[in-house]
Amino acid sequence: DMIVLYDDQVFIFEFKMAADSDGSRGAEEAIQQIRDRGYADKYKNRQQPVHLIGIAFDQDGRNISDFKVVTT
Repeated sequence: DMIVLYDDQVFIFEFKMAADSDGSRGAEEAIQQIRDRGYADKYKNRQQPVHLIGIAFDQDGRNISDFKVVTT
């Protein structure tokens, strides 16, 4: 997990090992974890864009297999 405050924006990263061999669903599950655990809640009052970024890695290839960004 990583939070970056940069250029009047908030970037919240969640990294996951992909659940499927093709990497699908990993990034969506990461975004859902950010929401479920309220990682962005303390940044809502900043009046800045908050970007939720889910990144999934392929366990075998150890490369990014899925990537999703949601801006709130």
